[in-house]
Amino acid sequence: MEENYGIVDRLKISLQQIAEACQVTKATVYYYFENKAALYTDALTQSLRFANAKVQQLLRQGMPVVDKLREIAVAHLSNVPADPETFISKAEHHLNPKQIEKIRDAENAIHMTMNDFFATLQADGQLSEADTYLLAHFYTGALMMGHRSSVRNLFPAVEALADRIVDLFWRGAGAP
Repeated sequence: MEENYGIVDRLKISLQQIAEACQVTKATVYYYFENKAALYTDALTQSLRFANAKVQQLLRQGMPVVDKLREIAVAHLSNVPADPETFISKAEHHLNPKQIEKIRDAENAIHMTMNDFFATLQADGQLSEADTYLLAHFYTGALMMGHRSSVRNLFPAVEALADRIVDLFWRGAGAP
């Protein structure tokens, strides 16, 4: 059900439309979800958990660090329509504090995955000393910039944009 729900403009549709898209009855939707806000929260947190699992899978691949970061960037830029903050801000007036916290916790799990990855790189001497949690946020923030049309339109393909983002992140701005 969450997969179909993720395709449409989340809170602007009725539960009847969701049920029809999923080929179930409205009663079935209500059996699993109290209301649209609960469905929205579950759909978004499940999407974030899936994204975190994909990031973890890519980080376990036997390839150079830069290639891992590039694969994550390509996957993100190809599959994520916007950042979780956008999803939260557009729906915040429909969500209760526990629902918002659940979404933020799922988002933070991705940051913690990247944090742990960067900490391992530091311990192995592959990355200089820095705040790894901040690095995780910088990296995901850089990926979010790739969704802006003013940035995305500068590149012929997602892969070229991913290369540029990873290069800038990994090598830095190159200040003298």
